[in-house]
Amino acid sequence: RTVVRLYDPVRQEVAAPIWLSGGNPNLRRGSRTNFVLKGAWRPLGGQGLTINLGYQRQIARGGATGFPQLTPAVEAAFPDRVMRNGAGQLIEIDARPVAIEQDDKAQLTAGFTLLWNLGRAVAPAQERQIRAGNWRFSVALIHHWQLESRLTIRADLPALDRLGGDGGQP
Repeated sequence: RTVVRLYDPVRQEVAAPIWLSGGNPNLRRGSRTNFVLKGAWRPLGGQGLTINLGYQRQIARGGATGFPQLTPAVEAAFPDRVMRNGAGQLIEIDARPVAIEQDDKAQLTAGFTLLWNLGRAVAPAQERQIRAGNWRFSVALIHHWQLESRLTIRADLPALDRLGGDGGQP
């Protein structure tokens, strides 16, 4: 039990509730499925420029997750874990891990890498040797787009759209 300062989105003020943390041995194990598709294209025949594109989808079913960031939707999903006094001020949050129904995430990654070899030319047979005076520089620019991030606590509750403001993830 510690006191934690956090933003209360309901009252739009900073609060200092008691934060209850720890574990829960009664939470069940879940399963996780990952689908990853990646590709790379070297338009200059492998010399200097690589363009990368990737897609990743992750689905977790069952199991547990950390308590989500406090939002009105999270408070509605866990009314027994967020305690307020008669004036509506936050006084305690039970932030121990919670059981989930499903957690879906999807992201797209794109970028490019530029590579420069400076120094003496090296024959292919000698390429693996480190030679004094040879320098290799690379610059990479990579961007990630979070396409989906939804957390379903229970089947009878609507999914929390973390990208839409329900879970505190920008």
